[in-house]
Amino acid sequence: MSAEPPDVGSLEPDEEEVAAYLRGHPDFLLRHPDLVGGLLVPHTCGEAVSLVEYQSRRLREENRALRRRMQTLIHNARENQELGRRAHFLTLRLLQCEAAGELFSCLHEALREHFGADFSAVRVFASPAPPACAGLAEFAGAGVPERALFDTVLSGGRPLCGPLESVQAAWLFGEEGPEVASGALVPFGRPAAVGVLAVGSRDPEHYRPGMGTVFLRQIASVFGQVLDPHLAQ
Repeated sequence: MSAEPPDVGSLEPDEEEVAAYLRGHPDFLLRHPDLVGGLLVPHTCGEAVSLVEYQSRRLREENRALRRRMQTLIHNARENQELGRRAHFLTLRLLQCEAAGELFSCLHEALREHFGADFSAVRVFASPAPPACAGLAEFAGAGVPERALFDTVLSGGRPLCGPLESVQAAWLFGEEGPEVASGALVPFGRPAAVGVLAVGSRDPEHYRPGMGTVFLRQIASVFGQVLDPHLAQ
């Protein structure tokens, strides 16, 4: 009695076996290039396309994404270069100022005209060196109760960005306080912070939590150094 012929269907590998084989032999299509044109791959728009067309589309999409990323990097690099140039220019101007009033005026002007700030304010929680600094609104004094509004930024020694508290905005910017939709608070002074540099914007997204503050920190650091001789020792 002759044996029954084997079931041909049972000899065919299932899809998982084919997939596993291809994963283990990524050069399979290199050794069988005639298969490439006949394979169909589903596309996001619904139609099936050949593997060659699918790969071409993927490469075009990846190239477009890489170009966009490169353009973003170039834009950011140019923007940072320009900000660095402006920060350097401001540093030189601050070093040329002799009176404390000049320092404040120079800083406010630069922040508004060259760094995109709609509003700016400085509050120094220390006594000025008499008599030339007397009467300047920027000197709030060491014992002013409003200092408590900025304990977090002063004790932390780091800038804080985002929406300002209404009482902070009112004390810093006066009648313009309600117009400030976002802001940055930057401490200055070493070894301990003696004041806060504040910048504000009408755009709620201009100053955001987690944004880069390198140039604001540099400006505040330089400002704290040039202001130090004008503080009562």
